[in-house]
Amino acid sequence: MNETETYGFHGEITYTQITEMVDGKPTKTKTLIVGHSETGHHHVLEADVEFDQIMTDNGIYVRLDQIARIVHKKDHDTHETKILQPGIYRFGEKTEYNPWTKAIQRVFD
Repeated sequence: MNETETYGFHGEITYTQITEMVDGKPTKTKTLIVGHSETGHHHVLEADVEFDQIMTDNGIYVRLDQIARIVHKKDHDTHETKILQPGIYRFGEKTEYNPWTKAIQRVFD
């Protein structure tokens, strides 16, 4: 089984477990694209039960009542599926590693 993580990366997508949900009216879903790809190779949060999600200018916020998975929707060269425990998470902007400067930086698409 995959390791459980409370913060980290899924490819270029960042996520962090936080203590409080942002203000706003949540919508319910079982599947949410947390990292859009122009080629259709999205990073998708999937759960067996519905979870709350709120989209803001500062990221996507979700409240999980049960375990969920971050899945890379690609047939080859995929990122390993990550397991998230119940809690509140913020998904932030895309990042990339620059091997020349050895820095992690935001992706500007």
